[in-house]
Amino acid sequence: RPFVGRLGDRYGRKVLVVGGSLTVAVSVAGYSVAGALVPLVALRLLTGVGEAAMWIGAATAVQDMAPPDRRGEAASYFSVALYAGLALGPGLGEWVLDARGFDAVWLTAAAAALVATVLGLWTPVGTRSDAPHRGPLLHRAALGPGLVLFLGLLPFVGFSSFIALYGEEIGLDDVGPVFLLYAGRVLVIRGAGARLPDRLGWKVASTAALVALSSAGILLGVWRASAGVWIATVAMAVGMSLLFPALFSLAVTRAPEEERGQAVGTFSLFFDMASGIGPAVLGVVVSVSSEPVAFLVAGLVATTGFAAVGRLAREADAGPVAAPR
Repeated sequence: RPFVGRLGDRYGRKVLVVGGSLTVAVSVAGYSVAGALVPLVALRLLTGVGEAAMWIGAATAVQDMAPPDRRGEAASYFSVALYAGLALGPGLGEWVLDARGFDAVWLTAAAAALVATVLGLWTPVGTRSDAPHRGPLLHRAALGPGLVLFLGLLPFVGFSSFIALYGEEIGLDDVGPVFLLYAGRVLVIRGAGARLPDRLGWKVASTAALVALSSAGILLGVWRASAGVWIATVAMAVGMSLLFPALFSLAVTRAPEEERGQAVGTFSLFFDMASGIGPAVLGVVVSVSSEPVAFLVAGLVATTGFAAVGRLAREADAGPVAAPR
C-alpha cells in the first residue's frame, strides 16, 4: 500500500484505479485455469497488488475531490461502498457457485473488476509530484493516526473473530443477527451521520470512537451474558462508524497534497496490520485463557489510544508534515 501510494503521487490516481482494477480482473479470471497450488498463490499475490492499488487510488481521489471541511464525510460515504461490496459479495458468490460452479464465481468477480476498470477511467488524476520520492515508504503524517486506528480496531477484531465461539458458550447459538445489527448500525451512522466526524472534529470523533470501542471490549469481557453482547455490539458499531473517517481525514490533512497518496497508503497499512496481526495475538490469549479475557485485553489496549490522540492534537497545530526526501 505505501509503495503504490507513492506511485499514485508520481503518476496520478487514475493509473492506480484503472491499473489496479484491471490487475484484479485478469488475476481473478486466472483462478479458473490455475491447476495447482503454486500458480494459484501467485495469482492471489497479484490480486493483492491490484486491490491495494485500486483502493489507494480511489480513496485518495475521493479525498482530492472533497472540500477540506468535508473530508470526514467523504471518507464515510466511501466506506459505505466498501461495506456494501463486502456485504453483497459473499452472497452473490454463493449463489453463482450453487448455480454454475467455482469457475463461474471467478469469472463473475473478474467481470465486476472490469466494470470498475471502465468506471475508473473517469477518476481525476489529482496533484502529481514532479520529482521522484526516495525517502521512507511510510509517511510520517499518517503514522500517528494509523497507530490510533490500529489500537481502536483491536476490540472489533476480537469481536469479529471470536464472537461466534463465545456466543455458543452463553447460549447465543446464532450470532447472525448480531452481525446484522452491527452492519446495519454502521451503515446508518456512516450514511445519515456522515458529517459527524467533520462537525465534531477529528479529536472529539476519534476520542468518542475509542470510548465506545474500548467500552465494548471491556463489557464483553466482564458481562458474560447475551444482553452484554447486544449492548456491546451497538457500542462497537458507533465506534467503528466514527474511528476510520475521523482519523483518515486527519492523515490526509496532515500530508502535503503532492504526498497524499503515500499518506493514504501508510494509514491503510495499519488497518491491514490490525486485521492480520490482531486475530493471531488475541487467539493466543484465547488459547491460554478464554474469549472474554481476549475481549477484555483488546478493550484495555484500545484505551492506550487516548494518549496517542492527545499527542496528535499537540502535533496537529504544527501544520502539514512532509515526508523526508
